[in-house]
Amino acid sequence: MEKYLETKRIILRQFSPQDEDALLDLDSDPEVMKYLTNGKLSNRHDIKKMMARVSALLEHSNDQFGVWVAIEKETNNFIGWFHLFPSQDEAENLNILFLGFRLKKIYWGKSYATEVSKALIEKAFNELDAVEVCAQAMKSNLASQNVMTKVGMTFRNQYKENSLPKGFQQAVLFSIKKSEYSKDHMAFILFEKGKKIGEIADWAVTSQEPFYKNILGKMVLSQPLKDECTFVSPKPINRKAQLTVIENGTRQFDLQIKSVKGSTWVTATIVSQSDL
Repeated sequence: MEKYLETKRIILRQFSPQDEDALLDLDSDPEVMKYLTNGKLSNRHDIKKMMARVSALLEHSNDQFGVWVAIEKETNNFIGWFHLFPSQDEAENLNILFLGFRLKKIYWGKSYATEVSKALIEKAFNELDAVEVCAQAMKSNLASQNVMTKVGMTFRNQYKENSLPKGFQQAVLFSIKKSEYSKDHMAFILFEKGKKIGEIADWAVTSQEPFYKNILGKMVLSQPLKDECTFVSPKPINRKAQLTVIENGTRQFDLQIKSVKGSTWVTATIVSQSDL
């Protein structure tokens, strides 16, 4: 089947009739469906209808917009799907696109959603001429909101979603605009408890090397301390704030503040760091 997008670990491709069972299995997990349909599971008829809608959307958009099966490259396993398409209420407005995903539970926590969402945002701005990419989630779905934050999106508003089986639910809208993407993609962005503060300046990391010290007349090699960083925050920082810095949208640093001078010059210990 035709490939739509490829990342380091994932391939997105068009649906095929052979995917029907895998899609049904995905929608048969109550935890997967918890924040999508209040736990209501899909049946085979629902899956067939969805696949037909996706096929029509691809044909109408010349394969630019739709829903794509996500395949783990290492194992060739189906892990779920991702979508990128205009708002259903404004289908002809191709400037604003909506991104979403649904993954099997066993693939949660592997940063697949973050990895592919970043690539879709890049494609939307660089190839599809979008000016804004949006994502929606239930207010209680903190995991999805965390992904939105990691890919550079900003909270826009809260609203009532009335399409769920149990009626109205509070939902949230996040988005990233092309101007923001251009800035964030090659920058160090500061967050406090997941809330974006802005771009920092003068980021520097000091590696703490092990050294020998004299203990009772014997030279002993010390354990290296954790690396430290310094930077200038765009806004005043509280000494007790829980901060995270994301580098170029690809690497996350969790910090513990050591000192704050002049309310914005921060020195912190890098508690942990990880690829996104």
